[in-house]
Amino acid sequence: MPHEVIRHSELQRITDLIEIDERGTRIVEIVGEPGAGKSFLLSALARRAEAGGLSVLSARCAEHDPDIPCLPLLAALGAMTDPAEPALRLHRSLSAQGRSRHPEHDPQVLEAFRHMLRTSPARTLLLLDDFHLVDPATLALVRALIRSVAGVGLVVIVAHRPRPIPPQVRCFLDDAEPMPGVRVELLPLNADCAARLLRMDEANAAVGELNRAAAGNPLYLLTLAGQRRAAQLELGETSLGSRVLAELAGLDPDQVHVAEAAAVFGEPVDIDTLAFLTRLGTHRSCRATNIVLERDLLRRDPATGAVCFRHPLVRDVVAAHTDHHRRKAIHRRAADLLGRRGAPAVTLAPHLEALDDDALRPEYRHVLYRAALDVLERDPRRAVRWLETVLLRWPEGCDRDHENDSVRIALIRAYLASGRQPQAVKLLREIRSSARPGAAAFGAVAAAALGTPGVLEDPRSPGAGALDPSMTAVSRGAVRFLRGEPLTVGEWGELRRVATRAGSRIERATASALLATQSVWNHDRGTDDGVPACAAELDALTDADCEEHPVCWAALGWAEALSGDPAAAERHFRRGLSAIARSGDVHLRPVMVAGAAYAYQELGRFAEAAELCAEAAPILPELAHSGFRALLTGLEARNSAVMSSTKTASARYESLATRWPRCSRWGRVALLTLADAALLADDAELCAALILRAGGGTELREIPAALLPCCFQALAGASARAFAVPARWVDCATDTAARAPQQQAFVRTAHGHLEHSRGDVGSAAELYGQAAELFAEAGMVGAQTRMLLQAAVVAGQAGQCATARTHLQLARQLARECGAAGLHRAAVEAEAGLARDGARGEPNVALLPLTDRERQVAQLISNTGMRTRELADHLGVSPRTVDAHLTRIYRKLGITSRAALVAVITGRLPPGERYL
Repeated sequence: MPHEVIRHSELQRITDLIEIDERGTRIVEIVGEPGAGKSFLLSALARRAEAGGLSVLSARCAEHDPDIPCLPLLAALGAMTDPAEPALRLHRSLSAQGRSRHPEHDPQVLEAFRHMLRTSPARTLLLLDDFHLVDPATLALVRALIRSVAGVGLVVIVAHRPRPIPPQVRCFLDDAEPMPGVRVELLPLNADCAARLLRMDEANAAVGELNRAAAGNPLYLLTLAGQRRAAQLELGETSLGSRVLAELAGLDPDQVHVAEAAAVFGEPVDIDTLAFLTRLGTHRSCRATNIVLERDLLRRDPATGAVCFRHPLVRDVVAAHTDHHRRKAIHRRAADLLGRRGAPAVTLAPHLEALDDDALRPEYRHVLYRAALDVLERDPRRAVRWLETVLLRWPEGCDRDHENDSVRIALIRAYLASGRQPQAVKLLREIRSSARPGAAAFGAVAAAALGTPGVLEDPRSPGAGALDPSMTAVSRGAVRFLRGEPLTVGEWGELRRVATRAGSRIERATASALLATQSVWNHDRGTDDGVPACAAELDALTDADCEEHPVCWAALGWAEALSGDPAAAERHFRRGLSAIARSGDVHLRPVMVAGAAYAYQELGRFAEAAELCAEAAPILPELAHSGFRALLTGLEARNSAVMSSTKTASARYESLATRWPRCSRWGRVALLTLADAALLADDAELCAALILRAGGGTELREIPAALLPCCFQALAGASARAFAVPARWVDCATDTAARAPQQQAFVRTAHGHLEHSRGDVGSAAELYGQAAELFAEAGMVGAQTRMLLQAAVVAGQAGQCATARTHLQLARQLARECGAAGLHRAAVEAEAGLARDGARGEPNVALLPLTDRERQVAQLISNTGMRTRELADHLGVSPRTVDAHLTRIYRKLGITSRAALVAVITGRLPPGERYL
């Protein structure tokens, strides 16, 4: 262990006990599990005591040799550096005892001890480690010494395990005289101590995980950390391994055989099982087990009577040390016994895996396969081992089609779940020649999800076998969907036949979901009814019904998300994520995660979207093709813009977008999310450019119909900011909007941009407020918050300060609830600006004497700097009419120039004062 002291509180407590009474006699008992740090704590006490001028005698007890009584005391005296004459005299007296087992009755020994203590310039510490192994002579001498040297300053500190503790030792500690002993227990390490021991940050999740696995034991903690750093760590060469092997060395052959059988068996084991595994018989096994229990290698469960090792690492050391042939024999006996008992496949599998037979019996192959499926979700690496064992030991000449394809599909899933994509792709290529239709269909869908070129891209490709027509249609539709490609006319017709004819319910529902997604992209108004009908059809199915085609949840979720129903989409994506976690179809995780994060953002649940993306980030780059990676990057950029407490720069967005595939629908959705992120970063020009790029031109033909009102209102806003007329985009938003609340909200927003560009800030503020209410009705909290902010800013420009403050108060509350730190910051800044304007007398109040048209002209001049002819073109009037408006404005405000007008509006010049 490192020399840094970890147990500061225990060390300080014992130090305080030593210093309480300088001439008194005291016993301190340190109790801790093996590896808890007792020896390290004694060493730290010895160093601190020696640095303070105290005399220290330190030794470790061991199984006693009857020929050498008091060996620990002799060792402690012999280890002293530059001992004084009294210490040498005591050593000679003890050595002269020879074979005497009762030195406590020898007056010369006691007198030599007392003389050494009295002549010591400071207190003496007697430190005895592993006190549960103390020999009777040492125990008796220490007891006699404590009773006869009162007032000479002796502190006896003993360290021992909580079990086993011999009765005579327990009696000595409980009945200590003249002063009762003090017990110090070494409790499991807390997170702070574990982090310091590992030299890691306490916030690191690995610290808590390792400390829990180690049960707070420092020795186990360091060993587990070493295993994490070096996967092939030899336990026998570690500090823990050397200690455990030393304990094994003290056992006789029967006891070693029992320990090895328990270690290889791996589970808590009863005496009858041990007798069967060791072939020792019940009587010998029971006797040997009791000794191993006394040595604390094994411990008994009082509830069941079964025995197990004190920690799994101890078991692993013993198992690794067991002879290979003996280990194999124990595994075979365990497999036979557990098989007769009807044990679960997961319990049997470790023993079957260890058998190095060239060919596994069919029943063993089936057990390993079922066990791998059982553990695939929680332990994919173990599933990989068991499935590889099945394939490697497949007997020659055995049918390799149906059963073997099932194993290979499960192995592909396990490879992907454990992050081994190259092995998965290699196996995907192998099943190209499969005659089993299901294997070819699975391979096609998995290859499309992974973006792997040339691997079963077409489920009807040569060598794929004769597929069922329904399976062919559904698989091809799933491949198109995952690639982000449109269905051909023929594929559309095939899916329509599957969706409408009698047959498999899950195939019909999956075909309907794929058709619904295609309809959403094709601007088909019939999807208003088709998507809910498809959802009802899938909701009626159980999870088991959907196992064959889990892609159905992804297709339905995206159809709902892109048609403006994020709440339903989130529910179905969540169900899909649960389904693929159970089935092991990890290749579908990117499309599910991206969809769920998209739905969360639309609902204003930004923290949940960020959490989902963060959980999936380590594996998604290896599993997702470029379209999904682009989409996830866009979602993260939008989340960052909303949640960041500082303003996000949009400079990197353009370079990101140029690398994304525009030929894929996923790439186009990614561009739209990035455009929204650019808008949040106040880069309206980039926002418009990205929308037009995603839509394939000004008509936005490549964007789903339900997203068009949102895109057109964003283009209207960008035009208004660029001092261009946004009427065209406003008309487009109006023409493409359905009756859904969120789509009508985007229409109101677009009209608000138009009125704002014309200088009618009052009407604009009212329209933005109406849009916020519609977003609230649709449950889109994020969009509602953003619209409240915009309404508040424009209301402030119109002099409607009370309305602006109301909007900002609600916006701040909503932003805090949905974790949108960026929107909250914007609301706070807007409130501060409103307060500054109020302190200057609310400059927009100066425009109250003007008519609406005059106020519109004044705002346009202040906001845009337009000249007279530009104003006339913008308002659709003649230049002479604009001049007439300006003349009346100047007269009412008492000014004579445009510069003065801008100064009045911004509050730099009160009305009526001449502008110099």
